[in-house]
Amino acid sequence: MDDNKKIITRAIYGNQIQTFRNIIRIATGEMETLKDVLSCTVNGAKILNASIEGRDKNSIKVRVNSEFEIHIWYMTDSDTNVYKVNAQSSDLIEIVKPGADRFTREEVNAWMKEKPKCIDTTIISEKEGNQVAVQLEYVLEAEIIGETLLNVKVYKT
Repeated sequence: MDDNKKIITRAIYGNQIQTFRNIIRIATGEMETLKDVLSCTVNGAKILNASIEGRDKNSIKVRVNSEFEIHIWYMTDSDTNVYKVNAQSSDLIEIVKPGADRFTREEVNAWMKEKPKCIDTTIISEKEGNQVAVQLEYVLEAEIIGETLLNVKVYKT
């Protein structure tokens, strides 16, 4: 005799890897006398949180908020200095997969796939004061884990 069993389990619904290039504007503050930016690095990067922002029948949108510790080496008239600042970014990753509506009690996991890097820096002069525009490139990966129902056919031997 055949028997059908229902199993409730947690499974990875889907994941997505995406490369982001964002420009972060930093007020010069302590760097008021800067003449040129010599170099820029990102030493610390972490995911602050990740959450589901929206969904439809075929996808789930995940909002990932990150924080970066940016070090800017700059030149003044007579010296070179380092300015350290923490900056935040918010990115949207869309995980596309049919059947997204069948999962419940979802959890989101997100992480940096590669170490962020500084691609370019530019000094921007404005009425309110100078800013340094830092272009960062980083790769995020996000996955959705949800509860689903499996129907299993059991054969007795």
